[in-house]
Amino acid sequence: MSALRLTAADVGQRVSVRSRLPDPAPAGPTLTDTIGYLRSWTGDRVEIERKDGVTVYLAAADIVAGKVLGPPPRRRTEPN
Repeated sequence: MSALRLTAADVGQRVSVRSRLPDPAPAGPTLTDTIGYLRSWTGDRVEIERKDGVTVYLAAADIVAGKVLGPPPRRRTEPN
């Protein structure tokens, strides 16, 4: 993922977003990835609902890359 290919028109879609961490540790990572459904993009604020139901709030200015994903993969079932 190397480009921002998301806009407010993608609200409702399943997305993958890479963003800057607001307060990274001195020797730790500076970026994080979020996968979920884009629930809102208003002005400078983006809301993404993850699979576990947690809503992640991001500053639009902190997003460095993102794209729309297809539907989540189907779960495999165990053979009987």
